[in-house]
Amino acid sequence: MVVDKIKYRILTSENLTNPVGMVNEEMDSASLAYREELAAVSDEFMKVGHRLERLYDAIEMNKLELDDIAPRIRGLRSNQELLQARKAQ
Repeated sequence: MVVDKIKYRILTSENLTNPVGMVNEEMDSASLAYREELAAVSDEFMKVGHRLERLYDAIEMNKLELDDIAPRIRGLRSNQELLQARKAQ
């Protein structure tokens, strides 16, 4: 009798579908946040790549000496590695 009362009052289709809907909404929200973060990381990764390309071009055209910009290149590469790791996560 108790089990029947529980089924009748608690295990209704409305009580079961509301939590499912809430979980779906939260998953959609988390997915959107994930996609936005991934886009931001990808964009920053590309920007760092372009900066490195400009530095390499400046070296190839003998506009700058490697010794002068080596620390900057190392910093950008390090940043690139961190972004790549974050992107993989």
